[in-house]
Amino acid sequence: MHRFQAILSSHSQGRKPWDKIVCESESFVAFPSLGSMVAGWLLIVPRRPLLNLRLLTNVERSELHNFISTVVAKVDAFPGRAYAFEHGNDTIGGPVGCGVDQAHLHIVPLEFDLLKAAREKLDDNMQWTDHDNAANFDATIPDFGEYVSIWSPGDRHGLTGVMREPRSQWVRRVIAEKLGREQAWDYKAHPDIQNLTKTVEVFHTA
Repeated sequence: MHRFQAILSSHSQGRKPWDKIVCESESFVAFPSLGSMVAGWLLIVPRRPLLNLRLLTNVERSELHNFISTVVAKVDAFPGRAYAFEHGNDTIGGPVGCGVDQAHLHIVPLEFDLLKAAREKLDDNMQWTDHDNAANFDATIPDFGEYVSIWSPGDRHGLTGVMREPRSQWVRRVIAEKLGREQAWDYKAHPDIQNLTKTVEVFHTA
């Protein structure tokens, strides 16, 4: 059982106060992310079990694209530009999945260029591909392997990183470094409850 199941369930048992769905569609839900280094950080999670977003059907991919647009419009209430990223796990129990064997897409507002920060991160373990005109997040997902996908909905630029060796929470490490909070990349050790609470308050008073 992955930890998102309590949130996806219609029952409130097992939910934390901040585990509240703020937006949903037929196949996806969005809720605040544990370890939110900034307020407004959300996760989009498929309702059905999936290891990564590469496994979505074509119909689900189209729905996800529309749902991302809806969620990003809501995230505009927070400072910065919204970015979408996925740590694409390819192995049950693997480190890339951040300890959760369920596909999830991060939507996070940032006041710096996440694509630029990722490119500038010196890491021989990552093989990068740039996407200058990625019409949707789907365009950044590779056909195989453990991966990191980053997409900027505002200008449709994207970046795909294929890992030679799996590593946990790669993009979160980049964000933590840029925010001057190098140790905060680990959401288990740094849940950032204050930002979670602020996110819920803003969404439920909008």
